[in-house]
Amino acid sequence: MNQKKLYFFISILFLANNIFSQDIPFSNTNANAVYLNPASTGVINRDVRIGTIYRSQGKSVANPYNTMGFNADLAFYPNRDKSNFIGVGVYGYKHDEGIAKYRQTIFNISVSYTKGLSSTMTDFLTLGFQGGISQRAMNINGLRWDSQWDGTRNSFNETFLGEYYDTKNKDVYDMAAGALYNKKISRNLKFNTGVAVHHVFTPSISMNSSPYGPNKVANDPDFLHRKFTVHGAAEISTTDNSTIILVPAFIYSQKMSQKLLMFGMDLKFLKGNDSKFTDYMKQTAISFGLSYRWGDAIIPHARIDYKDFSFFLAYDVTVSKLNAANKSNGAFEFAFVWNFKTGMSSKNKPRVFKFIQ
Repeated sequence: MNQKKLYFFISILFLANNIFSQDIPFSNTNANAVYLNPASTGVINRDVRIGTIYRSQGKSVANPYNTMGFNADLAFYPNRDKSNFIGVGVYGYKHDEGIAKYRQTIFNISVSYTKGLSSTMTDFLTLGFQGGISQRAMNINGLRWDSQWDGTRNSFNETFLGEYYDTKNKDVYDMAAGALYNKKISRNLKFNTGVAVHHVFTPSISMNSSPYGPNKVANDPDFLHRKFTVHGAAEISTTDNSTIILVPAFIYSQKMSQKLLMFGMDLKFLKGNDSKFTDYMKQTAISFGLSYRWGDAIIPHARIDYKDFSFFLAYDVTVSKLNAANKSNGAFEFAFVWNFKTGMSSKNKPRVFKFIQ
């Protein structure tokens, strides 16, 4: 097998793994927290959070994947001290990949309820639920199969039946649930940790009915298997008015035998006389960090916070065997988030607790 065929074979394996098993692997998890865990809905330091995200594999492989999407969530405060509040959010994504032009179009709605667990408002527990629909489609006619090879012509013959699919689109109804705990231990240390379950009812994602094909062949359905996620983050500073904050974070997900572990740390530099105890969301800050997705990629990333706006950049440098196909290039990711206040809470006193975002 020559080198080009080997790279193509690796790419096909990678594509198949993405199509039937994987969710979209974002690197800027703070930019789309509701996608990571439904319990993140409304857990914000303003009233409304709106964001966009774009991820591309670029031109490192012949048929790159591209993802773009939006997310928005808001918080309602039934009492003046904001110790309990309700979150409502939506997100949508369009994900294209591979030679089959496989596309996922996802739209989800999420709700959450947050309860303050102490009178000092130093810890909060949030429960969240999410439901929606995704459509999966691919260009079957753009694929060629071994069974279409015509030895007499020494070429592919598209009139040969090859592999049979009786549909090019599949609507999938899905649901997720999660919990999130936020805790402030001292003026210099706070953390959060969460758990989430996605694809609760393991919906079918088969591109064929059962039975299917001209000969009514029995179909073994493919399912979107249940995924379990544990994640956490912290903010650590050495002094009360430190302008340098350490932000370690981790994510662990498992879907059947497939596992994803990503961990890393950011250094956050607050500008000028801003401290983390003035107006937290009005700070100007610059963050630099490095994450590692186990067995896959090293991810340098940066972030700029200016008043209510946040800009995120990340680049995946492939360190797995896939680097033979993409020459160690990975995916570029950009995100933008806008947090702002509305009249909903203007009469309420400010929340004492500031969530890690």
